[in-house]
Amino acid sequence: MPEVRAFVRQDRDQLLSLANHHITTVLPGGSIPAATLLSAMERDAGEYVIDPWGHRPTHHRGRGARPGGRAVHLKRYGTAPQVSASYLDAGSIDWIICWPDHIETGRLVLQAALDRLREWAPNNGYSGICSSASPRAATRRARSAARAW
Repeated sequence: MPEVRAFVRQDRDQLLSLANHHITTVLPGGSIPAATLLSAMERDAGEYVIDPWGHRPTHHRGRGARPGGRAVHLKRYGTAPQVSASYLDAGSIDWIICWPDHIETGRLVLQAALDRLREWAPNNGYSGICSSASPRAATRRARSAARAW
């Protein structure tokens, strides 16, 4: 039976393998180092406007037959005066990733993320999750993201 728990630093190698598998699907030979992945999970230095407003990044991962096969990245934005009204006390799902053959456990991880957002009761909610009917567009987005890393 799959379970969902908080992400811990020891999960990094499994998450890195999963992320790099997805990257190489659209960018053959592409990969990111563990330090880059962990750093991006802590803060998005490239997003110099809204990144400082975010706090309490939270990650969950699912465990099942295939170790480290699902993860989600949540972010809660603050209430300080410098936070834009549109991000004031907002919550977001920045990304979710899973092995293609573990979609059900991926759904459990997504449900855990949505439950956490409900607990936070944010004023606004955002999602970086996107889907594309065009594989070409998805490939362009993935290549752009890989270059940014």
